[in-house]
This record gives sequence, structure tokens and C-alpha cells, in this order.
Amino acid sequence: MSGHRSQRHTACCWLLRLAGGLVPSEVRAAWRRQRDASLESLCVLADRGELPGSDLAVLAWWCGDALASAFLLRCRGFDPRRWMRGPAFVMTAAGIALLLMAVCTHGFAATRLLLGSFGGVPSRQKDDRLVANLFPIVFAFAVSVMAAAGRVSLRGQSWRYYCFLLLKTLSLFVVASLLWIEGGPRIRAQIPNEAVRVLAGGLLLAVVFVGALGWAVIWSLTDQRQRCPACLHRLILPVRIGTCASVFEPPTTEWICAAGHGSLCVCEVGTGDRWIVHSS
Repeated sequence: MSGHRSQRHTACCWLLRLAGGLVPSEVRAAWRRQRDASLESLCVLADRGELPGSDLAVLAWWCGDALASAFLLRCRGFDPRRWMRGPAFVMTAAGIALLLMAVCTHGFAATRLLLGSFGGVPSRQKDDRLVANLFPIVFAFAVSVMAAAGRVSLRGQSWRYYCFLLLKTLSLFVVASLLWIEGGPRIRAQIPNEAVRVLAGGLLLAVVFVGALGWAVIWSLTDQRQRCPACLHRLILPVRIGTCASVFEPPTTEWICAAGHGSLCVCEVGTGDRWIVHSS
């Protein structure tokens, strides 16, 4: 009988550890101490046979109550505005966009057909289709690289900063390229006139794609510029200081980190940003 109680106690301890991962870090230690004391009291009562009902039912209720308490504490500390300023929101939005595209295009059917043209000896039609789809993507990539030059300083940043910038920009590039490959044939199929289909559905749509991808890369770098290097959350409360008429106080916009890591000073007439770390 004591062996079964020991196994149940171990199982409850593991569930308590899992539930503790949901609790916010600032109250996790106090929550664990309270729950550990409660579990020890239940085990003592179980050894004495003084629990109301079966031991298993009471311990199951206790585990459920611990999970519910941890979940409520996590939801109570959840700030949707702060989450939307964080890096998780951008990556979640990119993942949802890819999932919706996969559903709407039957698993990226056009992309899979295009990639299948690499196998074997491709026909002339497949060669033309491959060039027509990949050339705008390569050209848009080159335009994006030229547009991104000098827009953000990458010196002295952490590896998390580099990884987030790379993943964010790569996600935008992949989403835009898939929209071009999957949506282009669908749009051109709706144009009955061949000349209009070539000009509007081909040339004009390619120009729009190149411009949209360049804008997406510029937005990614601008968004990265307005993020805290420590927590990667977007800075808040922009305050404009100085005027264009003053030589000693040029116009500067100052942003601060909501977590108190520092502030960013962006000079509108000069080059380079200045990050000021706040003392703890």
C-alpha cells in the first residue's frame, strides 16, 4: 500500500513541476512552496487514512486544482499588447499566413509543380515557366538587398537579435514568394485577353511583387531598428526633442523599452542611432 502511495506522490510531484512552468516567474517560487506544503499535508493525511473518500480521487482533484491555478495565473499575467510588441507575435503571424496559404492552395500545388520541373530533362514549357517565376524572385531579392543597405546597425548585437532579424526577413521573403508563385497563375487565369494577360498579369504583377517584397524587407529592418536589443520587444512612448532650427539641439526622437532595459535616440538629421542602457 505504501508503494502505491509513493508512486502517486511522485506522479503528483512531476505534475506540479509541469504546472509550475505555466506560472509567471515572479510568483513561481512562492506558488511552488505553497503547493509543496499542500501536497505534503495530503500525503500525511493519506498515510493516516483521514482523507475524505479514496486517496486517488483526492490526489487527482488536487492535481487538477494545481493545473487550473497555474493556468489562471498565467492568463492573469498575460498582456496582449505586450505580446503583440514581442517577437513571438511576428513569428506567429508568419506561421498562420503560411498555414492559411497551404490550406487555400491545396498544399502549395503550384510550388510543388514548379519544383518538380527540376527532375529529369525539363521541356521548353517548363523552362519558360521556371524562368518566369524565379526571375522576379531573384530580381526582387537583389532590389531588397540594395534597399536594405545601411538601414540598421548590426554591430555589437546579441545572437538573439541576429537570429530574429534573419527569421523575420526570411519569413517575409518566403510568404511573398509563395504568394507570387501560387497567386500569379490564378490571377492570370481570370484574364481572357492574351495581350492583357501578358502585360497586366505578367509584367505589371511582377513590378508589384518586386515593390511589395522590397517594402517588406524595409519594414523588417525598420521594425528591427525600433526594438530593444535585450528583449526584442518594440520600443514605446516616442518623444520628439529639439527642432530643425537649432544647431545644438537637432530634432531627435527618443523611444524607451517597456521592461526598462534602455532607450533609443534617433537623430533625424544625422546618421546612426544611440542606444542608452538604463542602470538596474
